[in-house]
Amino acid sequence: MATTTRSRARLHRLVDALPAASVAPAAAYRERAADPMIAVLDAAPWDEEPVTAAERAAIEAASAEADRDGWEPLGTIRPGSGAA
Repeated sequence: MATTTRSRARLHRLVDALPAASVAPAAAYRERAADPMIAVLDAAPWDEEPVTAAERAAIEAASAEADRDGWEPLGTIRPGSGAA
């Protein structure tokens, strides 16, 4: 328990010493860490597999389509709307 108390005190000192520009990003990071699934994803190793030529072409085609036709934010798509 003493270790937890010391860790919390150290964390409070670090937060108090943050420059103003770092407060919002630190708060966002802390909020992400509160979600167990996000914490697991954030801690996962980065996939360093190179993008293939076919994948790059698919990404560029999808981007061009979105630029041409627009796109719908995920939150606006309703189940059963036919958009997938």
